[in-house]
Amino acid sequence: MKVGSSRFFNFSQIHLFLIYFFLFFLCFFNKV
Repeated sequence: MKVGSSRFFNFSQIHLFLIYFFLFFLCFFNKV
């Protein structure tokens, strides 16, 4: 169960990273 939980946690971090990157891209696009 620890392995599954760890894998899910890593997936969550990647998902959050993509969200922040998308928000940053939107801000940059709005400035330009």
